[in-house]
Order: sequence, then structure tokens, then C-alpha cells
Amino acid sequence: MKSSYGFCYVRVQMEKRSEELRRFREFVVLFVVPFICISTVPLSAELVPPYITATIDATYILEGPFEEFYRYDLSLDWDLDDSGAGLSHWDILFNYDCGLTDTSFVQPAGYSTSVDDPINETLGWTGFWLDEGDPEFSDHPAVKFNNPFFPLGTTDEPGENGHGTFRFYTRTAPALYNTYTNALGAKTGGGDVFGDLTGDAPPCTVPEPATILLLGLGGLALLRKRRN
Repeated sequence: MKSSYGFCYVRVQMEKRSEELRRFREFVVLFVVPFICISTVPLSAELVPPYITATIDATYILEGPFEEFYRYDLSLDWDLDDSGAGLSHWDILFNYDCGLTDTSFVQPAGYSTSVDDPINETLGWTGFWLDEGDPEFSDHPAVKFNNPFFPLGTTDEPGENGHGTFRFYTRTAPALYNTYTNALGAKTGGGDVFGDLTGDAPPCTVPEPATILLLGLGGLALLRKRRN
């Protein structure tokens, strides 16, 4: 009788340890491995002119003329490296049409100031949705911001370096926070400059390999949990 009891006790303990080991493995897959992957992704190097870069945030609108739309706010920085030419216009470039045909703007759709402008005048920008793309860059859809927004009555132009904030609206929800390589295109008097967009952007650009890896690990973990 004692021998049977001892055998059952050992079996219960082994099952408990097996369960604990399974939970530990799930913890490693869900939390430890993604942390290691994120830690091993190299940090962005300091930007070297000429460059254009922006961050983007999305906010769901609950009331008003844009009720049930997402408001996308952008913070843009550029430096054209003493090229002697200012920023003519810039685009958010998409890989394919992801339903942004309802994209709307409140004009002016953006404002900017130039670091090298002695007047430091605030300039307005006009926003456009280009369903067939900007011929300056590609035939893919794009959100374009052009200067100046003429009703402001200014004849000034953006300088070689500066900062601006811009906004557009669409019903398309954002994708996961990510960095989109060469998703920005800037037209200058000296040529074209491309840069990265980081944040909660519409799902129109393929994620970088690091993000795909994290999503894949999360999916494998969920699939394994369901099977168990």
C-alpha cells in the first residue's frame, strides 16, 4: 500500500514539474526571446545630411466632422546639407493602395519653420492624396505636402533645414508601431532625398525583418498554447 502511494506521489510531482517546465518555455518564447531580438537590433545611427525623417502618431476621432476617422499627426525634420536649395515638397510613399482613398485634410495641412531662415517665418503647407502616385517618385499612392499654402500670403520658401508638423485623416486604422524604410520622399532644388517614417502609420508598407520575426514568434507561442 505504501509502495503504491509513493508511486502516485512521485507521478504527481513529475506532472507538476512538467507543467512548470511547459509554462517556463512559454514565458521564454513570449517575453525573453523577443527582448533578446529587440536588444540585438542595432540602434539607428546619427542622421547625416542630407536627410528627411518623421514620426507619426494615430488618434481615433470620436466626434466632430471626422467622427470614426483616424487622425495621423506627423513631426518632420530635414537637413539638405547646405545644398543651396530648400524643401519644395515631400511625400509619404506607400507600397500599394490600402484603402486611403478617403484621405482628407484641413488646409493648411501643416506648418513649418526653417532653422536657417533669418526671418524664421511659419509657413503653411497644402495636403493632397495622390491615388496614382507622385510622378517625381513613383506611381504608387502617396500623401503629398506642398509649400506654400497660398492663402497665407507668404512668398517665403522652406530653407535647407527645418522642422514641421503635419496632419491628415482617414478611416484606415494604423498598423503596429514600426519603422518604414524610405517611406518618405522629398523634392528639393538639388534632387531627391528619401528617409524613414517611424510610428503608427497606415498598413501600407512591409515591416522590417525584426518586426516580422517578433510577430512570428508571438504567433508560434499562441499556436502552441492552443494545442496544449
